[in-house]
Amino acid sequence: LWGMDYRPHPVAAGYTYLPMAQAGLVYKIDKEVVVRNCIEEMRAQVDTVNANEKTSAEAILGKKREDGRIHSITKLRSCKQQSDGTRWEGTGLEKALQGQSGVTLERDYCGAPVLVAYGPLLWPGIALIVKIDLEEIVSAVQVEIADAADKINQQLPRGQELVMYANLSNSSETTVITKSRTDCGAEPCSYDHHDPFTDKAAHCHEGFGTGQDYRHIDVVA
Repeated sequence: LWGMDYRPHPVAAGYTYLPMAQAGLVYKIDKEVVVRNCIEEMRAQVDTVNANEKTSAEAILGKKREDGRIHSITKLRSCKQQSDGTRWEGTGLEKALQGQSGVTLERDYCGAPVLVAYGPLLWPGIALIVKIDLEEIVSAVQVEIADAADKINQQLPRGQELVMYANLSNSSETTVITKSRTDCGAEPCSYDHHDPFTDKAAHCHEGFGTGQDYRHIDVVA
């Protein structure tokens, strides 16, 4: 039970009646102590989860200090920057501390583009964000689509093929990420990354055209 005690001061209390003593017994603890203990336990749990996480995903608990600045109360795991030197104003963490919740794209404290889910918590003045590198999400989607295209290629008639191009995270060049279904002979298939189809697809164009594919064979694409 939450209430005010005799001082008066906000407390959490449990109470019972003792028949043999014909008396009531109340155990109380200051509300601020309960909240502080809960936040500390939550902070420790988040730090443990972050330390064991194998992906770029990270949870961050934040609050406002007396000077009005926002700071994280959990350890920042993705780079060596200290939490006190990080600016959280204008980010999902600030929105969460304002009572808002949602999902947004922004740059994290290391400057990397990330997808962020944010929201307030039960305790006033504490908020949580969970972020993951956008690069990691895109890579996972690329793999799923490429796998689907490879399965479709196994069913297509000879002379037809789906070829998927992507900008991989570790390269600035457009790369083919589907498996070649064509036998190029003794030499491995060599994709020409500068054919007219690749250039157009890489720049978000769509349509039809003719040209030579990676085998230097005339095709319609």
